[in-house]
Amino acid sequence: MEKIHKLVFLLFSCCILISCEKDDIKYYEEKHNAIRFPVNALSNSEPSGYDSQTQQFIAACSFVEDPFATDSIYDLPVMLIGTTTDYDRKIIFKINEESSAPTDSYEILEAVIPAKEIKGYIRFKLYNLEVLNEETYAVSLTLEASDGLHVGPAQYLKAYFSWNNSIPAPTNTNFIRTYNMLILSSLNFVSTSTVNYSPNALKAIVAALGWNDWDDYSVHGSKYNSTAYGSYKYLPRYNMIYSDNSYKSYALKLKTYIEKYNAEHPDSPLVHDAGGLKGQLIEARTY
Repeated sequence: MEKIHKLVFLLFSCCILISCEKDDIKYYEEKHNAIRFPVNALSNSEPSGYDSQTQQFIAACSFVEDPFATDSIYDLPVMLIGTTTDYDRKIIFKINEESSAPTDSYEILEAVIPAKEIKGYIRFKLYNLEVLNEETYAVSLTLEASDGLHVGPAQYLKAYFSWNNSIPAPTNTNFIRTYNMLILSSLNFVSTSTVNYSPNALKAIVAALGWNDWDDYSVHGSKYNSTAYGSYKYLPRYNMIYSDNSYKSYALKLKTYIEKYNAEHPDSPLVHDAGGLKGQLIEARTY
């Protein structure tokens, strides 16, 4: 009889442990169902654009490829942490209105993590306004918790999305480094930060060096930017011009172009129109 009592006790204890384990698993999954913006790590395939210095996801688009379109749709990516579901889950976020474009310049159509997907989106409808020929509009936003989704790590909850009718800004670190190798700033010349990026400076690079075909294999061969790099056509990957030191000659050509332009336009020299150097003269690095 004593052996039977012990056996019953052991079986009862096992049932309790199994029940607790099941509860723990349920709690663990619920706790880790969260959202964040993509992390631009070299070891993953998430959309590029994370800026570690400003701790926000940077995204940009332009009407320059379709200048006569009245509007355009853009999906700002949002990543799921945790388990998928068989139904769509709504993404909650807050827009910083003080540092964002006028509300009549865009519309947010939906914000969801689709069923059975780990990648969701905040879908923007952008209006092609005349002002975008001269200005860059942007929206600054922060992810927030909802009933079904918590928020992920604090450093991955902010995004800065900009658009204009100009050259699309680089968001991949391979191209951001190229930009910083050519444009003078307080950053290291191979920095991956976009804190001092300005559309006018990129226009100067493209105009000075004739860079608008880096997505063309027939022109650049193995150095071209494939779809893996977003087929970005305006800048080469930094390692393509770093390994052979050609970045030095490119910087010199840019310097010559800027000096010539400013001499011909003394009343309207090339100045940064955004970023930490806004209002200052655009200068090329010297090596």
